[in-house]
Amino acid sequence: MCKLRFWLSIISLAAGFTGPYAMANDEPPVQLRTTEMPPYQMLEQGQLGGISVSTLSCAFSAIDTPYHIQLVPAKRAEHDVKTSSADGFFSSIQHAEADQFARLSAPLAMEKWFLVSRSETVTPNVAALYGLRLGAIRGSSEAQWLQRELKQAVHLVAEEKQLIQQLEAGRIDAFITEQRRLTTSFERWLNRQAAGLRLQFLRYAELGVYFQRNFLLQRPGFLTRFNRALGDCNELEISLNEAERGHLQTKAEAFLQTLNHNVVKQALRERLQNPVTATEIADYEKRWQAEYFSGEYQFIASMQSLPVSDWLMQKANSIRDGFTEIILFDRQGALTGFSRVPNDYDQSDENKFAYTIGTDEPGVYLSDIVYDRSTQRFQAQFSAPVLDSDGTVLGAITLGLDTEYLLSGATVPLALLLIDE
Repeated sequence: MCKLRFWLSIISLAAGFTGPYAMANDEPPVQLRTTEMPPYQMLEQGQLGGISVSTLSCAFSAIDTPYHIQLVPAKRAEHDVKTSSADGFFSSIQHAEADQFARLSAPLAMEKWFLVSRSETVTPNVAALYGLRLGAIRGSSEAQWLQRELKQAVHLVAEEKQLIQQLEAGRIDAFITEQRRLTTSFERWLNRQAAGLRLQFLRYAELGVYFQRNFLLQRPGFLTRFNRALGDCNELEISLNEAERGHLQTKAEAFLQTLNHNVVKQALRERLQNPVTATEIADYEKRWQAEYFSGEYQFIASMQSLPVSDWLMQKANSIRDGFTEIILFDRQGALTGFSRVPNDYDQSDENKFAYTIGTDEPGVYLSDIVYDRSTQRFQAQFSAPVLDSDGTVLGAITLGLDTEYLLSGATVPLALLLIDE
């Protein structure tokens, strides 16, 4: 995991900011445009930094590619990429206008949005938001999303404190904001202005780099390498609060009951009788990684064709909404079956193995929310041991949970929001 964290040296605001690897090879630097949007891109004492800038620095270093960042207004950033005056702009959520001339990278950062209101009738979906008086922080990704999705006036202010005041005064019906800013504001204003507010989860927002399509045609393979580097350079994780964990676990356990089938248990029994060795697991993991990234499946295809994998695929397809994948692994953490090709063959180095099998007291495990490259979405994982009729632990099963779908509209107590963050 690349943990490179440093500030880019400023040359001048007009000239932009050149990454430290700009002279690493003969390729012309990738020309990027961005605008100030704390905590992702921000100027401090004449230097450009922030979450996205640090992650980009790590990713471009990993693929040995020079780059250059110019700070411009938001509309200018998109215009420069649309007209091929620049190769990409960041940090942006996905939207249809940019999709016409650019492709969005894997996420640089992730946001968790809440709809904040005082009314029981305000519901967190796009259709229900039409006609409401809505507020957002000026220049934020939430504001951009609202303006593009609803195509109506949005009340824009400089900080959350003002949104809370506007809501209390009845000037707006609700506002949308990101969890980190919301938590900071509520910690400061809880006693005076946050009482009685209703928080509802709205969505996760992925922020990435939009690369010009012609640029990507001229550099085949660039986006694949860049996305892979991003996955190694950032740990995109959002914690679940107590209420969310309880909600997701209830949903997962209900679906898990439908997987308590002899097809699953028999596959694990056969693996128990003919276990793979540690050397074989290491070799299979190397083969898996090589095939996974090349897309040329041989060993992976042989596991896809197993009866248990076929059965798990049918179960996943029968549910669709809410569950992204099913993974089955044995007592050594070696993959035994799956509904969708996962990142790894060896599951033994992950928490789901440690909590379900690698302990004297096997139990269930619910992860926080992470970006999963195999499903290309944010998900949590719920894992539980698979027991034989006599109580013997045969292995474990993992469910990928589409948290945005399963949590949509869930009301979050303010106290939990403050405790968890």
